[in-house]
Amino acid sequence: APEASTIYHWDGKKIDRELKEKYDFAFVDGPAGGVNREWSTKYASEHADLVVIHDAGRKEERMWQTKYLEKDFVLASKGGHRCHFWKKKELIEEVVVDTTKPLARMVTTCRGYGGSEKSTLHIMKMLVEKGYRVELISTGNICGPYLNDIPDGAITVDWDKLTDPSDLTILYCSDTIWNFDKQKQWDSMYNLDTTRKVMILNYQLGGAGNVEWTRGWDKYMFLNSTKEQELLTRIPDAFTKVLPPPTDLK
Repeated sequence: APEASTIYHWDGKKIDRELKEKYDFAFVDGPAGGVNREWSTKYASEHADLVVIHDAGRKEERMWQTKYLEKDFVLASKGGHRCHFWKKKELIEEVVVDTTKPLARMVTTCRGYGGSEKSTLHIMKMLVEKGYRVELISTGNICGPYLNDIPDGAITVDWDKLTDPSDLTILYCSDTIWNFDKQKQWDSMYNLDTTRKVMILNYQLGGAGNVEWTRGWDKYMFLNSTKEQELLTRIPDAFTKVLPPPTDLK
């Protein structure tokens, strides 16, 4: 490594450049300039099981991640302040999926942990109990409390799985309705390959009924009749149903 390399312990103490210890976690955020971060990325890959790369989308950082992390690590998540989180492959438990069961896919926001998010967790739990294998696709980052409460039998998958075949797709809208006509990611909705698709409008309507891909769903569900009637002015032939929010009384 370059003689100028300096490695610090988490508490700011300088450590020997000839690293011999193993660490649970490494955060790569230096030296300044991505072209200078090859050795810090290399050291992190050799001496830590969990690695976060800051400014991970820049050209040089992508190059070092490909060179030192892709072989033995899995890119577990992206987020925070331009960060990539890598996890050693040997730490990841293999998930055995029973492909004989019908597949239900929940699409929703998971960034908070309020009433709507708890409702989606409850719906997924009910689907598992009814014999479905369940996939969760988040519209953005998943907050810690939500992640901890994902029911057994449900797994998280990336957005690019949205157009894979499924038996049931549920879009639990919450406040995503404001972005239906603004964010390119929603274009994937035009290419759904699902036997049945259900939209749950638990908040306002936003673009629902106006944006083309929101039309022609098998069922639109509401938590109040006012919003149901409002949607019927946009889609007069829509199949609708009003239900109370699912509540776990245990």
